[in-house]
Parts: sequence; structure tokens; C-alpha cells
Amino acid sequence: MATEADDNMTHGALVKALEDVPKYQEAWTGFLDRVALRPGRDAGTMAGQVKNVREFLEAEMNALHPSEFAKDDEALALAMSQAVDEAADDYVTRAARLIMRAEQSHKGTDRVLAAALSTEAEQCKLVVKGLQPKTKAAIETHIKSKEHIFHEKEGVT
Repeated sequence: MATEADDNMTHGALVKALEDVPKYQEAWTGFLDRVALRPGRDAGTMAGQVKNVREFLEAEMNALHPSEFAKDDEALALAMSQAVDEAADDYVTRAARLIMRAEQSHKGTDRVLAAALSTEAEQCKLVVKGLQPKTKAAIETHIKSKEHIFHEKEGVT
């Protein structure tokens, strides 16, 4: 007897779940061609579809490597930029989350975190780099004015 969980494990349900993940859509299509739709397999019944979906998901989960997540998270953090209609504080919050995710996903892997994410100073530079041009210019001007004041207090010219 099919359960509600089984209803969510049909071929159609998996296709719907993967609609925004092209990498896994391709993997599912390949799995169907190589395995699930072969003669002798039961893809026409609910039980057969559930078996196919479970087999596919188990194979994909077994193939996952933490370093792949770390690589993807790092790429997202390095590529961040403020959207035209995004408030600066929303962008900074999003940037902090992306950076934190990249740092966390690198733990337990043999990957070295990109230099632009390795220190707080570098992270700040990266966040400023991703700001919209006018906001970026205003912040850089402000920082330079504060550096000048700091150097005057320290007696550095």
C-alpha cells in the first residue's frame, strides 16, 4: 500500500523537486536511461517508481563529498555583489552569511580557504568590492578620511 511519503517519491515528484538544480536533473535523466527504464525494471507502478527514486537518491548521497560543498560555497562568497535594488544592510547581511557558510563548509575538508575569505580584513575588502558603485565610493571615501585621522593621531604622515 502506498503511503503519503511514497507519493512524494514518484518520478514526477523528483523531477519537480529538481527543477532548479540542473546538475541533478541531468543525473536523474541519466539514471532513468541507464537503470530505471531498462527492460525488467518496474517504472510503471508506484512501488517501482519509489524504488527507483530511493536508489537514485542513495547513489547521489553516497557520491557527495564535503569538499564539493566547500568549493561551491566559496565560489558563491567570492562572487557576491549587491543587487541594484538591494539595500546595503541587506547585502552586508547576505554577504556575512555567504562568508560564514564558506568558512563552515571548509572545516573538515582538505581545501584551503581562498585568501579573500581568510581574514576579517580580507572579507571586508571583498564585501566592499561587491557594493554598488556609488555606495562603494562613499564607503571608500569615508574609510580614507578615517585613515587620515588615525595617522594624524599616531603621528604618521
